[in-house]
Amino acid sequence: MDRPLIFHAISVFMGSLASLIFFNNLVLGAVFSASFLGVFYFTKSKKDFMFVLVFFMLGILSFNLYFNIKLNDNAKIRVVDKKYYNFIGDYKGRKIILTGNVKGLVEGEKIIAKGSFKADKDYQKGIVGSYSINSYSVCSRDLISVFYNMKRNMYSNFNSRLGEEKSSILMALCFGDTSYLTNTQMNEFNRLGVIHAISVSGFHMAVIYGVLEKFIGLKAALITSFLYVLFTGIQAATLRAF
Repeated sequence: MDRPLIFHAISVFMGSLASLIFFNNLVLGAVFSASFLGVFYFTKSKKDFMFVLVFFMLGILSFNLYFNIKLNDNAKIRVVDKKYYNFIGDYKGRKIILTGNVKGLVEGEKIIAKGSFKADKDYQKGIVGSYSINSYSVCSRDLISVFYNMKRNMYSNFNSRLGEEKSSILMALCFGDTSYLTNTQMNEFNRLGVIHAISVSGFHMAVIYGVLEKFIGLKAALITSFLYVLFTGIQAATLRAF
């Protein structure tokens, strides 16, 4: 294999996809896995096949480790987003829906929540379940919560000058913050096929770094790009691209 990293990346993806199929249909998952691995077994050397098999198994393992998790009655969760009437929390890199006593929750805050967890997996959205909060206490502010607060202040400033509609689109395009978008705006992005533009990704990171490097140099561009990673909530896509 001239470019083994490509095959390894595909193997991890296919392992994750196989796990998803397994959850829905055991027989179809087994056929899919056997078909994928069979192609490499009969066309590549044993050494190459073993590498593909290892990364395929890593994909299965990572998928299961992500979705199969339980939260304690006393869990430390960061509030990362608000979707209409629902709050989304982050627990050890996993998304959970926060329900129950959510009054007063603010995006970016880290809380110690007391309640109960219910596994209710949504594989498409990466949600592992819901956590019903009985009571919570707010942890001391950290760097991430400070950046979230900065974003709220920026939106307020944009809103006072540009209006609600333009400000919400600006926040989504530049910082991947879709919490201010309405249902109509989200549907419009979907209809136009540009929904990826409002999801902070490696493309955002590449554009920002590429422009900054030309004007302020390598070191300053790296530092500024890292601040952007923090500012957008240390999302997996931007951190990986950085």
